Amino acid sequence: MIRPVSIDHLLMLRMTIVLLLGIVVLGPGYSPQYIGWYLPLLVLLYMLGDHAERKTLAAAFVVCTLTYCIEYALIPSHGAFLLHMTSHPVIVSISVRLTEPGMQTLIRLPLFLAYLTLTWNILRALRNTSQPIVLGDHP
Repeated sequence: MIRPVSIDHLLMLRMTIVLLLGIVVLGPGYSPQYIGWYLPLLVLLYMLGDHAERKTLAAAFVVCTLTYCIEYALIPSHGAFLLHMTSHPVIVSISVRLTEPGMQTLIRLPLFLAYLTLTWNILRALRNTSQPIVLGDHP
């Protein structure tokens, strides 16, 4: 007979976030809509996590907000809402430069560093967890 899984909710939350962020940080590619996978979980972690996690999350939220605002404001494949408001030559020039893959990578570097730092801090918290994970019957 298998007993129910005995696992702490915060531990499960951290493990889930690490798995989902791992796809973005270490996976084959990146897409801005992936944030929908883990943003609700990060909000929960901000409420339930320790001080170091909250600090890292606050910084990561700022970096994410700035990165996504730039992407969605200026990159045509993301909507480029700023181009619909103005056709100022400087704005158009920046938008054209941001269509280059190398420039998009440079803009996203702070975001990836934030995700990597966040993943590292959550892994640190998981490593410091003193509660054993029990999955089913053990003789």
